[in-house]
Amino acid sequence: MFSALRKDGIRVSRVLSLEHGRLRILDEGNAARVLAAVPPALPGVTWRYRTHAGVITAQRLWLQVKLRQPVRLALNGGGPTPVIIPDVRLDILEQGYRARKPGTYTIRILLPFAPDQGITLTIVVES
Repeated sequence: MFSALRKDGIRVSRVLSLEHGRLRILDEGNAARVLAAVPPALPGVTWRYRTHAGVITAQRLWLQVKLRQPVRLALNGGGPTPVIIPDVRLDILEQGYRARKPGTYTIRILLPFAPDQGITLTIVVES
């Protein structure tokens, strides 16, 4: 399933199917049945942090999210581009991360010129 925004701002979806080893776009009726079975996506959570004078700071170092809820990291202000090291069990999305199973996950954020200093964001995923 691929989603996009049309020029008029309406979200449209294309649903692909694998039939006899070939991809094909489903017609509107079949696509509607497939889309009806897909639960709506949860809104994402944005975690903001900043770098200043070689130090990474954030208001809190943990998040609690629901299963499959996206988490986005947002750097406020200037400074060097940090090195992001997500937990290997997290799915990498276009603009964030998502967990497939409940549990505790971590994302390590380091500055390139001070890799021994950094912070760890803990993400608690509930079912």
